[in-house]
Amino acid sequence: MKRYAAFLLLAPLLACASSEDEPLTAVRVRATIDPAAKLTQLQLQNGARVAMVPEAPRALAAVETVTVMLDDGVAGVPLHIDVWGLAGGTRVAHGTIDVTPEWHRTIEASTVLGAIGCTDECQANATQCTDQGVARCGQFDEDACLEWGTPAACPSGESCAGGACTRCAWNIASVDATTNVGASTSLEVDRDGAVHVSYWDQARDALNYAHRPRDGAWALAIVDGDHAGEQSSLAVDDADGSVHIAYARARSELKMADSAGRGRPWTTGVIDTIGSRGPFPSLAVSKSGALRLSYMRGTQGVADGVLRYAERPKGAAAWALEVVDDEADINAGEFSSLVIDPSDRTYIAYHVVIPHDIRVAERGGSGWLKQTVDATNNVGAYTSLAVDSAGTLHASYYDYSDGDLKYAFRTRDGNWQIRTVDTTDDVGRFSSIAVGASGDVHIAYYDSTHNQLKYARRSGDAWFMDMVETVPELAGTSIAVDAAGGVHVSYSGRRTTVSHDLKYAYLCR
Repeated sequence: MKRYAAFLLLAPLLACASSEDEPLTAVRVRATIDPAAKLTQLQLQNGARVAMVPEAPRALAAVETVTVMLDDGVAGVPLHIDVWGLAGGTRVAHGTIDVTPEWHRTIEASTVLGAIGCTDECQANATQCTDQGVARCGQFDEDACLEWGTPAACPSGESCAGGACTRCAWNIASVDATTNVGASTSLEVDRDGAVHVSYWDQARDALNYAHRPRDGAWALAIVDGDHAGEQSSLAVDDADGSVHIAYARARSELKMADSAGRGRPWTTGVIDTIGSRGPFPSLAVSKSGALRLSYMRGTQGVADGVLRYAERPKGAAAWALEVVDDEADINAGEFSSLVIDPSDRTYIAYHVVIPHDIRVAERGGSGWLKQTVDATNNVGAYTSLAVDSAGTLHASYYDYSDGDLKYAFRTRDGNWQIRTVDTTDDVGRFSSIAVGASGDVHIAYYDSTHNQLKYARRSGDAWFMDMVETVPELAGTSIAVDAAGGVHVSYSGRRTTVSHDLKYAYLCR
């Protein structure tokens, strides 16, 4: 399972108040606002890129003009911008812009922000932790929508964790506090309860590895210090304890690092060449010990992304490479996430940039069978896939259009059922999903509005949610569940204005 930290974006998005100075490649957005809405900020969003105007809230005029400055590389590429109107930090109005930027020109575009009607804040009977106890989702006010109720205090000696009162609580530790580390984290727990984490050391531009035996201390190591590790995915072979990490080097190569484990040396080798976009690697070990890997190969600013697959049998040196999805002009393969089910079948979930949906590819005897999971609005980024002991697939992902965390599972008839897990402001980026032995679904994700690492657990049809820690500028999550049901999360968060740490949170069961 992999999870990611620093993503290669189609283009940087920078919004500023309009002026007479013409940017090189830009879109000037004219937003018409209903004064009765009493808006205080505009939030411009293109995929994962978000800009707030103005930085400090103020009463907005009936017409606001904002210039969105773009990288020259996106000239000629269709661009969709959601324009949200905020009042007191809450989205209350919305408009959209669809435009194709032109090289070294400023394109004019306009939108009228319409009021957003009443929407459910949560799913019926879901619970979440607050400072005061456990809050339940229901209909508690005069409108017809669901909202969080008044929290109920936990009994003496207990606190709320994971959406329920318990004697367990999140145990949070800083694993590596050197300068700017922890992005692109990937975590796995082996059969002995040892925790393994790969992550990027941005200051050294190196791939790092952290290991903690069960009930032991953390040990840190540099795996590859040659412009490596900006994206990585780690997997452990429980049959022999060997550790394997797929990672990007210098945005040009996809590499593999192998270790026999227990502090033994690392060997590295090149799997494939990649473009400047991606590679979003995701690695898993089959029952036979074969390494199976999904990744994207593409070019920054060009819609040429291809989802690819690589496999290396246990003990072999060579990789067999395959194309999974190379449909033209869709940019397939972002946020790829690979799993192997109990019958040894391989599945890959991934985001398609155009037209912004989430797909799952299944490896069959005659090739790859592809299925669209959700094509509603702009969905599928920060995709994460898991499989349970019965072979049921579970996916978590981010809904760009609504700023929600979404979840989907595949039923026995092969169809996907979709649920919205969390709708509180802007939530769902950096989602990572795991399924425990009990069948409970666990998701780690980010609340971008409140700068919080959050956790959701699905037991039966009920969701239980919790805030793990306030984390400014979170840069990736990875979640795993051990044999006893304990939840492990690695993540990176800002410690100071100039530095990030690799952090680790554990919740007992």
